[in-house]
Amino acid sequence: MKIARLQWVVMVALLLSTAIIMVKEQAAVRIKEASRAAPGFNVVQDASAPLIEEQPFYRDQRLSQALTKEVHAPTLAEGRNGTLHAFWYGGSREGGKDVAIYAADYDPVQAQWSNSRAVITRQQTQQELSRYIKKLGNPVVVQDQQERLLLFYVSVSIGGWAGSSINVKVSEDDGQTWGPAKRLITSPFFNVSTLVKGEPIHYQHGHIGIPAYHEFIGKFGELLAFDPAHGVFDKVRLSWGRSSLQPVTLVEDNTHAKTYLRFAGEEPHRILFTETFDAGATWSYPVKTALPNPNAAIAGLSLVDPTLGKILLMVYNNSLDHRNRLSLGASIDNGYTWEPLHDFDYAPDQPEQERYSYPYFIQTKDGRFHLLYTWNRLYIKHIEFNRAWLLAQVEQKIDPKLLKWRSKVQ
Repeated sequence: MKIARLQWVVMVALLLSTAIIMVKEQAAVRIKEASRAAPGFNVVQDASAPLIEEQPFYRDQRLSQALTKEVHAPTLAEGRNGTLHAFWYGGSREGGKDVAIYAADYDPVQAQWSNSRAVITRQQTQQELSRYIKKLGNPVVVQDQQERLLLFYVSVSIGGWAGSSINVKVSEDDGQTWGPAKRLITSPFFNVSTLVKGEPIHYQHGHIGIPAYHEFIGKFGELLAFDPAHGVFDKVRLSWGRSSLQPVTLVEDNTHAKTYLRFAGEEPHRILFTETFDAGATWSYPVKTALPNPNAAIAGLSLVDPTLGKILLMVYNNSLDHRNRLSLGASIDNGYTWEPLHDFDYAPDQPEQERYSYPYFIQTKDGRFHLLYTWNRLYIKHIEFNRAWLLAQVEQKIDPKLLKWRSKVQ
């Protein structure tokens, strides 16, 4: 009996070792085919030359119609000709079998959203992947260097979110039609427990960095290196343990980037921070910032403003325990100090009932800022503002002495 058990253990160990070797060999081949890993980050300079608008502009509106009982986890990307493409999931409840990925398009000239429509269903994904799909989850969209839209989204075949995998669909015509779903290979062990949330970053050579996280046994963030032609060819761990997830990476230059993470651990509840100076090859040990985080998703931007210089922006739930306050914060000293500028939504008398969550924040080529977030899971809310409005908030809320010091060191 003992000999049989030992033989079984040895066989399992050999199989796992073989699987690891095969995955590493396949990864090496993909890296070679993809001309090796990208040498650095691709710094998008859209934020450095925004349109100069004299009057502050700020508008909020509902994005989604009441097609489903609940909606959650919006994502947003700018497509061709300035059109914005938004996606989210909706259904009777989170994790329900009727959950689908929905979409809507924004015309910036008319300032109007199109009608919402379902673009991905559980049954459709099941058919395209030839595997059982139990439920769908978070979507993340990005435009690649060939102006294709890549829509990553989570699916689960067995169990809860810890059993998640990431899929991708590609649109060659700016979101009008989509190719079949492909399941990404992100782990040698059953290829599960990988989810997405947050805006992707771009590497040189056209590669894309996908912000990902795990929820099986531990909770930690990762950055997946994705080649549109070959899939995931590398990944790097951003954090460790059981209390960090949903990374948001802000690129500073070709080799320097900052990553902020949602924190799900013990008090004090603060946003986590790590950074790299070698284009993501290594990352510093995550530390807590001064920004509160009630175990909630965040969003951010790093930009160079003609007046303010370098500025970091963060959209976060400005509370230690609740999601009833969604705020915009700013730092003009490289993240050492932060100042809340504005509350997008705040319900001080209803901390348990009101929930404003899962922000997604981008700046478009015309210099305007666009924010999407879940409003009580009833609808997706869209906030749009310009540089003049942002500048007014900074001048009102940030210490004039700090602004004066900043102007001297520019």
